[in-house]
Amino acid sequence: MRTYLRQQEMDQSFEGNALTDAGIQKRILEILLETQERNPSGFGVHRSVMRRELNISEQSMDYHMAYLAQRRLVRLTEVPNFLWLWAKITAFGIDTLQNKVEQQWPSAQPIVKESHGEDKEDVKAGLIRRLADAFQRAHDLTKAKGGLSEKKENKVLEKLNLLEEELSKKEPDAGEIQETWQWLKKNADWVEPALRQVVLEIVILALE
Repeated sequence: MRTYLRQQEMDQSFEGNALTDAGIQKRILEILLETQERNPSGFGVHRSVMRRELNISEQSMDYHMAYLAQRRLVRLTEVPNFLWLWAKITAFGIDTLQNKVEQQWPSAQPIVKESHGEDKEDVKAGLIRRLADAFQRAHDLTKAKGGLSEKKENKVLEKLNLLEEELSKKEPDAGEIQETWQWLKKNADWVEPALRQVVLEIVILALE
């Protein structure tokens, strides 16, 4: 995870100049707003266009887009194998962009700092408790799922256990998480709604 984060930091540039996280996120909203003003009824901005405009790595782009989506500044259209395909700015995002300067940029601060004074370890502990609840629901949904062979059910439960174990580590492996998550989305899509939010939060926390 540290290696990924170092690479992410190295890749964060725009037109050859390094930007802060706040600067990247502000630029994302500017691109989305420009597109919204040109075509209010359109799908928004495609990921390939956003990547070209930002000139940063795909992983870095997805990290910031997920962060903004979690803050309800953007709305993402998700598709298999990608966190998002299209993105649109929300009304809250427009208001934030038009009324805030970068020094006050709300997304410039790590999301874990917002939890009423809780430090990162307190937030992580709370997430781990929610993680356990979410995975228990995923296990229950799988066991209650009709039409599964015993072999398929056992495989899904095995993958759930692997993902929960990796997410619970102090330094989870991003590659392992992505591989297992994609397998579950493809082979056990009924567990995704129960897990998506808490998985995303833990991945973001690990990158701080």
